Amino acid sequence: MKAKIAIMTAVILCIGMHIAAEGAIEAAPGLRREVHLIIPEEHGSTPDQLIRVVVPAVEEGLPFPVMVENGQGFSPSRADGYSWIGGNINKYADSPSPDMHAFIVFEVPLVLAASPESPLASFPDIFLADRGPSPLDCPVSPVAMRREKIDSRRVRHIRFRETELVDALKETINGRVPMMAALSVELTEMLRSGRLKGLAVLSSSALRIEGYGTIPSVSYWEREYSPKPDYFGILLPGTTPPEMQKMMTDIWTQTIHGSRELRKYAAERGLVFNPQVIPAETGTH
Repeated sequence: MKAKIAIMTAVILCIGMHIAAEGAIEAAPGLRREVHLIIPEEHGSTPDQLIRVVVPAVEEGLPFPVMVENGQGFSPSRADGYSWIGGNINKYADSPSPDMHAFIVFEVPLVLAASPESPLASFPDIFLADRGPSPLDCPVSPVAMRREKIDSRRVRHIRFRETELVDALKETINGRVPMMAALSVELTEMLRSGRLKGLAVLSSSALRIEGYGTIPSVSYWEREYSPKPDYFGILLPGTTPPEMQKMMTDIWTQTIHGSRELRKYAAERGLVFNPQVIPAETGTH
């Protein structure tokens, strides 16, 4: 008799688990596998760091893990509903896209900086410097060079030369070049330590860096010049299941937007914390 009761109990439990499993699948069809977030840059690079810091907050709102991978050269065209892209997403933030949803977390402006011993103290000094017939030489970090061509009439007097960040810092600190340019996040430690001084930020508004101060906007002098920052975030292909798109939108508008940790992270690193969701075919302008 006890054996029969045990068998019946086991059968009932199995049926109950089967029904519960079916209910879970109905509640979240197709959402029972991990997502691969591909960062097409080296591990430890600027884009890699800016995306990895966001992942814990994203995972909090998802019913599955996010597996972060570095895949240099990985193209967004190869992404699918379960392979997302993280990093610099300027192209999809600036222009409409019929097949990509953009989730921006940080805006990162370009900063012009010089050695503390440099005679350059502000943006106008750049054009008073003795440079002869040639444009003023300015090494720029590779990440910062990816932005669209700088189109201000006065800024065109500067010759931006792509240079590895470490080399650009050495040239500038040692006085071999009058100034350098890089993304704000790449210069915050050097600015705070006093090894560099900020001349101007190529943005429509001034940039405040915690522990350093405020760097004026180039538009203070060039009123008609309003350059865009670099945008960093995550791209979801149009093939991503609608339920996942909605989950990410909720995460961005609630968890990410309200994150004190990310806001503090941004303030310490010269980032503009401005979470945005840009659905496919919308763009920022």
